[in-house]
Amino acid sequence: MTVKLTKGERFNLVKEAPDVKHIEVGLGWKASDRSQQYDLDVSVFMLGADGKIPDEKYFVFYNNSESLDGSVKYSGKNNNPSFSIDLSKVSSVVEEMLFVVTIHEAKTRNQRFSQVENAFIKLSDRSSKTELVRYDLKESFDRETAVEFGRFYKRNGEWRFQAVGTGYNAGLQTFVDKYYVEKDGGRSKVEPPPPPPPAPTPPQETSAKSRIDLLKKKVDLTLESKNLTTVKARVGIAVDISGSMDIVYKNGTLQKVLERLLAVAIRLDDNGKLDVWVFNEICQRLPAVTEENYEDYANREILPTFGKVGNGRYDNYAPFAIDVMQKYLQEEPAKFPNLIVVIGDGGCTDPDKAELALKAGSKYPIFWQFIGVPVPSQGRSVSGAKSDFEWLKYLDRMEGRVADNANFFEVSDIDAISDEELYDRLLNEFPLWLKDAIIKGIF
Repeated sequence: MTVKLTKGERFNLVKEAPDVKHIEVGLGWKASDRSQQYDLDVSVFMLGADGKIPDEKYFVFYNNSESLDGSVKYSGKNNNPSFSIDLSKVSSVVEEMLFVVTIHEAKTRNQRFSQVENAFIKLSDRSSKTELVRYDLKESFDRETAVEFGRFYKRNGEWRFQAVGTGYNAGLQTFVDKYYVEKDGGRSKVEPPPPPPPAPTPPQETSAKSRIDLLKKKVDLTLESKNLTTVKARVGIAVDISGSMDIVYKNGTLQKVLERLLAVAIRLDDNGKLDVWVFNEICQRLPAVTEENYEDYANREILPTFGKVGNGRYDNYAPFAIDVMQKYLQEEPAKFPNLIVVIGDGGCTDPDKAELALKAGSKYPIFWQFIGVPVPSQGRSVSGAKSDFEWLKYLDRMEGRVADNANFFEVSDIDAISDEELYDRLLNEFPLWLKDAIIKGIF
């Protein structure tokens, strides 16, 4: 019997169909307006542990029909393209396969995914032709011109499929730029069609107040796409102030991050405040960021804490995790869920205590969104430290929790990522946790 998934749900191939080694991934859709010609392109990005394709030949689409290792082959069949996957051939450098559908020349033709219906992605056993799992996309897409249908990924040596259903106002080139890094200055030999001319950009916002207003509008669009417009949640940020992060903050990046997150807090939080913690060896609470005090907040409140809050050589996660729970569960208990964004370079010098704290906290209404920001040197002189985001990636897959209360993504340059992409990634798994937490009676 086919397992039917809804957005965010997962299917463990090893547990559900352990003998299946040859997979057929099929996708399909129909255009609601039959009078127009729609050209939808399907692509697979085979990603490594760093979230990038290891080689251009691991970008499989109509102009590169077979992956470098021969494990994935593309077959175009009108509105029902498919990919055959031989799991025994998948290279050890590949950790994930992301299935993306984009509308070619969407802006030129004024086409959107709101004009596409009955979209689906399914996995079948190629040998028996038996359908194993299916995801029918029932999300309401409005302005989106690209959609991540699903991802096939490896976790603890086991292949799993997740129904994603995330839309973007983007084209194929956006995903190529995101997942492909040119090596040795060379150009990719596998290039998608050139994107249409960019739409005229609105006049540059000049005042700080107008920038916040613009950010709030962008948050509103993301909340609509995630069905979060009626959700109230307290929002906080925990900032790693260990010595290695100094260079990241002094260039103005941190101030911009605070402003972007303040817009989320204004829209989600009942009091419109962004609660703030800083941490290294120990942690300290700082005044909340508001629309009245956000200007120059990083220089005024955070940068002066470097070298004054604990020993700057440490990255201890347990103290601030415990203090967050102390604030939201004991000092200021409320019926709202809590979203905590943690920004750091990935090192952790108290992994056992931090793991225990986050596992214990999984029965409470707190979701932890970890963002890894690389710094010029990831090295640590402290014995036992973990770096290169190994620890943060582990938190995303940690077993033994009442609910999956953590997510992680890496941003190579958080200042360069667009507001829209940041908000989409920031709020991607939060609604999934919210749904699971309600089902499990967490709040």
